Amino acid sequence: MSIELDELQRWKRQLEAEKAELDRITQKDREEIERLKIRCSVLENAVWSWRVTDPDAADSFANTASELRGAIHRKEAELQMKNREVKSRLHEMDRLVLTINERISQL
Repeated sequence: MSIELDELQRWKRQLEAEKAELDRITQKDREEIERLKIRCSVLENAVWSWRVTDPDAADSFANTASELRGAIHRKEAELQMKNREVKSRLHEMDRLVLTINERISQL
């Protein structure tokens, strides 16, 4: 019985560690999107300040900002899809932890 209890507790710790890692990864993605948004905002502001003095540079900044905005939208879509997968996996893990807890309480 003790071996089974040890094994169940080990599985539970592994599931909890995996949940923490999934949370860390999604947080990292959210932070990356925020950094990209800040960079894009800086570029968009540069467009306005360069419009008067150097229209060519302003166009270049506008193009770069547009490309960056597209990258942000793609990254956000990717993150939404990943979040759905993570939520599904976390729900599955929660069910397994409950099952493990029930089994542990029976031992």
